[in-house]
Amino acid sequence: METVKLTVRLPVSLHRALQAQARRRRQSLNQTLVEELARAVGMVPESDAAFLRRVLREQGLLAEPGSVGEIYLQDTPTPTAAEVRRLLAGVPPLSEVVIAERGEL
Repeated sequence: METVKLTVRLPVSLHRALQAQARRRRQSLNQTLVEELARAVGMVPESDAAFLRRVLREQGLLAEPGSVGEIYLQDTPTPTAAEVRRLLAGVPPLSEVVIAERGEL
């Protein structure tokens, strides 16, 4: 994605409010500003959390609440770390899936 560096003068109160929002979201002030500006002009980006849920769902690694899969999983015991490693052997790391999805390979 091509970017542009921009200097903007903000009222101190707005800057503080944006900083607080960035802290609540656990993201950089820059990312918060980009998302809020995109939302203001109708270019709402997919949040990181929404992106992660979509990728996990597409990879068959997420059962949505109320889905058929979730009904079958509700009584399933939580697997151990060793069981998870065995089940995921040979599956590409999620980071590779995310990078490929973004077309950054």
